[in-house]
Amino acid sequence: NNGIKMEDSNQQPQLKAGPAFENKFKVLQAQEIIKAQLTESLSKQTYVPEAVSQTVREIVEAIKAKLKEVIPPQYKLIVQVLLGEQRGQGIAMGFRGFWDNDTDNFARETFSNDSIFAVGIAYAMYSY
Repeated sequence: NNGIKMEDSNQQPQLKAGPAFENKFKVLQAQEIIKAQLTESLSKQTYVPEAVSQTVREIVEAIKAKLKEVIPPQYKLIVQVLLGEQRGQGIAMGFRGFWDNDTDNFARETFSNDSIFAVGIAYAMYSY
């Protein structure tokens, strides 16, 4: 589909911006993928400061690969994972960017055990 919709031959073509409903980023599916990967990668881990950078890279790449299998190809992904030592502290995160509320979305999941906490976020931006 080239994005042009014609009702009858007397009408002007209508351009439809954005994906059809069935081709939108599916937040719940993405949340399940993020949660599963965080749990698989971290459930038996303890906090080791020297290993954090490599661990985060591996988790990000795994989440990105799994999401790319299920999201429509016209979406661009940004995947972010924050990993820290569990000390009972709180955390605040923010994101600011150019966003289209009709097409762009994000999924977020958390993980924690006695030693570590993690937040995984996937931002999906529709590419026109």
